[in-house]
Amino acid sequence: MKIRVSQLKDGHHTFRTSEKASHFGLDDAQRYAQNVDVTVELDKRGQTYYLQEIVHTVARFQCDRCLDPFSQTLDADYRVIYTSDRSFVEMDEDIRFIAPDESEIDITDDIRETVLLAVPIKLLCKQDCKGLCPNCGANLNYEHCNCQTHSIDPRWEALKKLLE
Repeated sequence: MKIRVSQLKDGHHTFRTSEKASHFGLDDAQRYAQNVDVTVELDKRGQTYYLQEIVHTVARFQCDRCLDPFSQTLDADYRVIYTSDRSFVEMDEDIRFIAPDESEIDITDDIRETVLLAVPIKLLCKQDCKGLCPNCGANLNYEHCNCQTHSIDPRWEALKKLLE
């Protein structure tokens, strides 16, 4: 997504777009089948641009516990500053240099990274997912099995004798 800044006047501006995920470099069509909705709030003050990118999409995942497929909403935002003053750029990674004669800002990579960072580390179909039985493989969310799942690691058997 490119924002044309050469003709912008000082003040607050809002930009919106809804594009296919592949437009932002998210090429997994099965995972990112829905559009990525982006709202950019831009505040221009001289040669400095304060941007807030708000990203929304729905992605398909596989549960880490039960292996069922599920959809999850991904909402995230990212703030970045573009300035033509090089002395500020070295102070923070979220402050970037923009040449005074630059006509547009390309935030495509920022949007892709924001979506990727919104993906949770632990992918669960629901918070109380019971997972799979380690013995028979039954999905404990849908069925109950009669397997004996309580087993003690043989390395800890000696400690069990202390409790007797």
